[in-house]
Amino acid sequence: PNKGNSILLYNSIKHSTSVTNFGSSAIKFTRASSQYLKLANPPTFSGSDLTLEYWIFPTGTGVTHEGIVSLGSGTGADNFEFSYNNDSINKWHQTGGWVDTGQDKNFATWDHHAWMIDRGAGTFNFFVNGILKYSDSNISTNIGGSHFEVGKMTSYFEGYMDEIALYSAAKYNPVATGLG
Repeated sequence: PNKGNSILLYNSIKHSTSVTNFGSSAIKFTRASSQYLKLANPPTFSGSDLTLEYWIFPTGTGVTHEGIVSLGSGTGADNFEFSYNNDSINKWHQTGGWVDTGQDKNFATWDHHAWMIDRGAGTFNFFVNGILKYSDSNISTNIGGSHFEVGKMTSYFEGYMDEIALYSAAKYNPVATGLG
């Protein structure tokens, strides 16, 4: 994982013990308080592979682009973003348009999400609980640089997240994680 990078907490975001996945707490995001996380010095994945994975327990419903994760430079071609859009999971990447992954939000349930870019194979893959749910070949040559934010987009995320990890490798293996 991207260890040693400072995480900035916005608007009093904190751990909560009311809903847990692993251990005794999870990060609680409250939309009304505009809470989110941000890496102080986000990495740039220029020409490299990428894996992003996390556990998520959404409790909010039906808003436009409820932020899950945004990694990018602030310009369309370099952004790599994921959101719940009216309860379906969407991605934004390279072309400047949103794509519905065909996967719906599992309300008030812990799910494991993994997003992986494998440049050698020329693929972008999205897994939910170890099962491939979406795949395409639309991958950018450069991703990231100026921001890595969790829980912020058009609308803020409402719910809990745990075990957020970002790797500069195409390393997701659902069988190895016990999910596939």
